[in-house]
Amino acid sequence: MVETAILSVPVFSTLCNEAFRLRRAVFVHEQKVPEAEEFDSDDLTAHHIVAVTRTSP
Repeated sequence: MVETAILSVPVFSTLCNEAFRLRRAVFVHEQKVPEAEEFDSDDLTAHHIVAVTRTSP
């Protein structure tokens, strides 16, 4: 069974920083989106949503 939690996370929290790390890896490094275009000052006031999944036997 897969359990999923959808979380709203505050900026500068550990989970939000991990989301930004993943976002940078996918969009900036893999998709070649300029970092200045991917991240901007709106990130400080935006609602950041993270989905976390866990598989249990």
